[in-house]
Amino acid sequence: MTRDQAAKVAPLDPGADAVAEIVNEHGRAMYRVAIAVVRDSALAEDVVQEATITAWLKLDSFRGDGSFRGWLLRIVHNTAVSMVRSSRERPWDPEWIPPGTAPSAERQVVAAIELDAAIRTFARLDPLSRTIMALREGEGLTYDEIAEVLGVTIGQVKIRLLRARRRLAAAVERGEP
Repeated sequence: MTRDQAAKVAPLDPGADAVAEIVNEHGRAMYRVAIAVVRDSALAEDVVQEATITAWLKLDSFRGDGSFRGWLLRIVHNTAVSMVRSSRERPWDPEWIPPGTAPSAERQVVAAIELDAAIRTFARLDPLSRTIMALREGEGLTYDEIAEVLGVTIGQVKIRLLRARRRLAAAVERGEP
């Protein structure tokens, strides 16, 4: 497929503006996938930048078999996994999760404990499960789309999502990691 054909399917102008279009249309989703894998905001930004360049350079390889968004998020996921493998584990900064509001001081304390438990549990999930959670809960992708993006079976998506949700729910219920 040529870049012109890819642009019709994508719909992106394969010229210099394609990078801006990728970032404007998909940048937030790309970042959420990256942060789910790498757990570091600075590294996630690097992943998004690298994946954007890779997508632009390989725009002519987009065949149109699936959605452009799925193709792009798969590039982000693969880039993030590669960066994690090539760098040592770094602590996760949970600042990207907005703090909850509560009507009373007691509820604020309970919410803080629950949030801390969820963050710690989410951080301990394996990278694939974190990514599946981010794609499903954050991006609203279907099981089929997630399986396509990550190159796994729908069964793997469902079971990992179920297990991750159960772990998070149990941690929040106990109020401890």
